[in-house]
Amino acid sequence: EFFEDCFGGQRPRTGQVALDFTPTYGTIDFVTALDSNLKLLNQSEAVFRYIAVLREPAARAVSAVGMKRKNNEGDYGNKTDAELDEVLFTKLRLREAHGDGSGSRFITDGEYATPLTMWLKSHPKDSMLVLNNEKLSRVQTWKRIFRHLGLVVPSNSRIREMIEATNAAYRSLQTEKYEQSQTQPYKASDWLMEMLRRHYEPYNQQLWKLLGSPQWW
Repeated sequence: EFFEDCFGGQRPRTGQVALDFTPTYGTIDFVTALDSNLKLLNQSEAVFRYIAVLREPAARAVSAVGMKRKNNEGDYGNKTDAELDEVLFTKLRLREAHGDGSGSRFITDGEYATPLTMWLKSHPKDSMLVLNNEKLSRVQTWKRIFRHLGLVVPSNSRIREMIEATNAAYRSLQTEKYEQSQTQPYKASDWLMEMLRRHYEPYNQQLWKLLGSPQWW
C-alpha cells in the first residue's frame, strides 16, 4: 500500500522488490543486510534501482532537532528555540572536534558525499537517481523517478494529483503533530545557520563533484 501511494497506484511487478530505508541504513548496515538477503533469495543477478532524496544539509540538521521537540522525545519537548540552538551548536562543535567521522548524527547525516561514495563502490552509478528534496513537487522530477524505476509514467495531470494529495496529507499530519505536542516549528538562529552552512560547504563540493552536477543549494 505504501508503494502504491507513492507511485500512482502501481505495485512492483513479478520479480520486483520495493524497499524504503532512511539514510541511517544507506551505508554499511544496509549494504550488509542487502547482501545477506541476496544470498538467501538467490537473486545475485538482480538489477537494482535506488533513489536518494537529499535536503539542504543545514536545513536537514535543524529539522532533525526540531522533529524531536515536535515528537516530545526526552526533554526536547520543553526546550525553547534558544535551547535547541545550543543543542545543535554543541553537536556541531563535537563533530568538528572529531575529524575521524565520529560525532553527532544530527550533523554527520548531512555529509552526503561520504555515504554516497561508499554506496557507489558496490553499486553502478546509473543504479542511483539522486534528487533535490526541493524539486519533489515538480512533475518532471516524478517523470524521472518513474522512468528510473522502470514504471509506467502517468499523465501530467495524474502526477499533479499525486503531488497535491501527498502535500495536503503531509501538511495535515504535521499540523496534527504540532497540536498534539503543543509546540511550534523550530527556527534556528541566523548565526547557527551560518555556522552549519560553513561546516557543510566542503562536503557539498565533494557531492557536486561526485554527481557531476552544478550546485543545488
